[in-house]
Amino acid sequence: MLDRIGTAHLHRQTGKASTWHIGGLWRSPVFAIESLTYEEVPELGGHTLWADLQAAYDDLSAPFKALLESVNAVYDGNAEHYAQGNKGKTVDDTVEHPVVLEHPVTGRKGLFISTSAIRLTGVTEQEGKVLLDHLLRHASSPNYTIRFGWSPGDFVLWDNQATWHYAVDDYGDGARVYRKVIGVEPLRTAP
Repeated sequence: MLDRIGTAHLHRQTGKASTWHIGGLWRSPVFAIESLTYEEVPELGGHTLWADLQAAYDDLSAPFKALLESVNAVYDGNAEHYAQGNKGKTVDDTVEHPVVLEHPVTGRKGLFISTSAIRLTGVTEQEGKVLLDHLLRHASSPNYTIRFGWSPGDFVLWDNQATWHYAVDDYGDGARVYRKVIGVEPLRTAP
């Protein structure tokens, strides 16, 4: 259950998050839900894609699922490094998330992976590179993906623990003004 809803933020700059990602990977747990409401959209392009990470997990073989249960992905633990245009960052702090997430509300398992993964743990470095490449391609397959073209006033809410998303950067300097609201769960603390 959510105990806090993030404040709404109005974004006037063009966002260029043209990678498959899950919001809030620098924290544990990540954002539970995210939403966008668009006020202005470009004349052409600027769509967003979402992919169902639970359906992608369901289509994996039983032996592969068993292997992935013991694998984690390592991410940059600094929230500022995820900001648009941030380049040349040195990763000083990391956070790990399981590659297979059991949804905290539904109990359904799904892949939990993002293109910003630095490496995988629980396997060798070479195995991790091969696994990561396969998982990223598999989860972004059109078999699990929807594409949404925005109009002013559109509101979309998604489960950040069951999906990942991709903002298509094909609109140049077109207008893109939106409000984002993020729902979070309490941060886990060590006992």
